[in-house]
Amino acid sequence: MKKSMKIFIIILTIIIVVAGASWFIIKSISQNASNDKNGNIERYMVTKGELTLTSVGSGKITSTDIKTIVPLGNITEIKVKVGDYVKVGDELAKYTTLANEIKVLISDYEGVVTTVPGGASDLSYGSIATVSKQVFEISGVSTLQMVIQSTEKDIYKIKIDQLASIYIDALNLTIDGVVSRVSQAGNIAGDFTVYDVTVKFDKKENNIYLGMTGSAKITIDAKKDALKIPLDALIEKNSKRYVIKSEWLNNTNKPQSDYYVEVTTGLADTDYVEITSGDINNLEILIIPIENSSSPFSD
Repeated sequence: MKKSMKIFIIILTIIIVVAGASWFIIKSISQNASNDKNGNIERYMVTKGELTLTSVGSGKITSTDIKTIVPLGNITEIKVKVGDYVKVGDELAKYTTLANEIKVLISDYEGVVTTVPGGASDLSYGSIATVSKQVFEISGVSTLQMVIQSTEKDIYKIKIDQLASIYIDALNLTIDGVVSRVSQAGNIAGDFTVYDVTVKFDKKENNIYLGMTGSAKITIDAKKDALKIPLDALIEKNSKRYVIKSEWLNNTNKPQSDYYVEVTTGLADTDYVEITSGDINNLEILIIPIENSSSPFSD
């Protein structure tokens, strides 16, 4: 009898120890899983700052100053090709006048040859012009421009002489410019309408070539004292918008909706959005990845 009791006590002790160890392991795993789940959550202190809305588009660089030279006769020989840089007094071509006199066509402008009679591909240096369109175009390189496209949501906010910045990919260069033209007629692009906006800028001492690609950014609205939050911190549910207070991290067993603050939004750029109502100034909120977000209306 005593032996049976002793065996029973040993077995019971083993069961208690195993159960306790299992509980500890499960709790640790659960805690680690919770920590991993919340590990990607960021804290953000809501403050006021500058918020800028911009319109951005890409395009190719062209000249603002293109001069056309037309000979008074028939061209017999072309002396330049597209891409050549010419100065005032350089020979462009030879041509025959109506009086059958052979003359030399001289450039009155300085710049890059961007058009020769017959186009850029079928005529080159020393060739004979056999086409009817006998026009030379010389593009100045001091003042340049880029044409970008703006959406119908932004176009009415863009004005002549509005400041802009141009970024040139090949040179990793940013240069200041201004809006010089805003098209009043739109172009259909898929399911929406876009408008051409021309931004001009000075080449200065930069090694910029015609035809380089880049992008132009135009500031269309700005606020210096805007209450703003990262776009990723905004939660949208049932046509309403919320932020979640960081206090939830101390009570993750409760629904996130218990810590929601409803807000309304205003101006937004690619990273931040203005908060126009909602008592969140100087409030610490959370940026929660979508996979970590629970239903705000769960019990």
